[in-house]
Amino acid sequence: MRHVTDDGTAGAPAAATLGGGGAGRPARPADASRRNGRRSATAAAALALAAAALALAVAAAAELPEAHAGAGTVSECRKTTQELSPTTISSIQFISPGGAPVPNGTYTLGDTIDIRVTVTLNGLDRSTAGGDPSSAHILGHSLVRLETGETDRFAKFISSEQHHAYYRYTVEPGDSSDDLDYHSDKALYWAIRHGQYTYDVADGNTAPLTCTLPPPMGPGSLSNRSDIKVDGIVPRIVSFASPDGTGVYSASSGINVTVSFDDMVYINGTGGTPLIALDAGANARNATYVGGNRTQTLTFWYAAQGSTPSLDYVGAMALTLNGSTIMDVNGNPADLILRDPGDDGRFGDSGVARILDTDRPFVRFVYSPDPGGAYGTGRIVNITAVLDRPVTINGGEPRLELNTAPTRYASYAGGNGTGEMYFLYTVMPGDGAARLDYAGTGALSLPDGGSVSYGDGGGTAADLQMLLPPGA
Repeated sequence: MRHVTDDGTAGAPAAATLGGGGAGRPARPADASRRNGRRSATAAAALALAAAALALAVAAAAELPEAHAGAGTVSECRKTTQELSPTTISSIQFISPGGAPVPNGTYTLGDTIDIRVTVTLNGLDRSTAGGDPSSAHILGHSLVRLETGETDRFAKFISSEQHHAYYRYTVEPGDSSDDLDYHSDKALYWAIRHGQYTYDVADGNTAPLTCTLPPPMGPGSLSNRSDIKVDGIVPRIVSFASPDGTGVYSASSGINVTVSFDDMVYINGTGGTPLIALDAGANARNATYVGGNRTQTLTFWYAAQGSTPSLDYVGAMALTLNGSTIMDVNGNPADLILRDPGDDGRFGDSGVARILDTDRPFVRFVYSPDPGGAYGTGRIVNITAVLDRPVTINGGEPRLELNTAPTRYASYAGGNGTGEMYFLYTVMPGDGAARLDYAGTGALSLPDGGSVSYGDGGGTAADLQMLLPPGA
């Protein structure tokens, strides 16, 4: 309200006010197949597979390698030391083990999507591999890198059968794609075993292969063959407030509370109703969901009970489902975590600040009619406390404690029988306050006894507790 300097001289100006002023979600496609194919292996094959695992796990931890320089056809596979021509990728599709196509549609958190890679294995080096090319197998522990938004994910090898290798991708938080595809034409990295031998380099270890795939989004690519969408982005709370505004409310009143999300949400209240736990004095109270389905803002209703100097929610987990669901259009459950009470944007900063336990007269706000500025020694500041109805003061005079250093009090100057109390504060030598205000919720008192009540002294006693001053 006012700036008062230690020596009573001018300081920086301030503002003139003082302490003022249940529907379900759309149908979804069936989940991608979760069947896990397994193949038997001889002891020799098991040893070869272990060697492949060691070599490829290290490579997978790094960026997927580029194809050998001079690669020809878009589906050609190469080792680091020699070509495997005409070994080629016949197809890459969204197909599960057993041959069932993955249904088109939108996949959300936890859903799985299978990919089948088919390779033509003709033309293997018989001196190394030996035997019929039809006996060749694709080794596991390889990956397909997918384009899934800010973070690329990997479809991981799950099984193989002859010329087919199967990979599985699980949708994770934050994943997003309007038409799922692999990251680039170098997104596939694997190895091949033929008969009892691996297609290897000189030391006998499995040779990792890089295979150039059809360009993403182009003919033969995953997105060209299917229409798979990914939505792993969950709705999050962006604000929590009350449209009723900061003020003092009686116990007979109700208060609206709103929670806004960054995306439209759908409420299914078949099993219950969402609740917000409020810190409302000695007893925990709940605000109950009353509306906002299929919008970004949900409205809750709190029937005021008890009393509290500053209403707020109880903590970051105050919003609970209570048997209901809150989801986005694709079925992702909303993130219900709130900011901790006291953080910027909390309910107490933007909504209800105080509730009374009975229908008593109360102080609505405190302000000064004087202009803002710096007030030096001897200057007088006028202060007014506004109540919700006329009151009578009996047996003593109220005073208002201020936030000055040292502590000073504004003296009562009139207003008995009206809905206002008038106070005067005279700046004393040494007084200081960066922004003059009352000292706290209990700053208004009657130190000499007496009462403030509605009527002629025999009515309902006033509640003189006030809102927390800004910045308190």
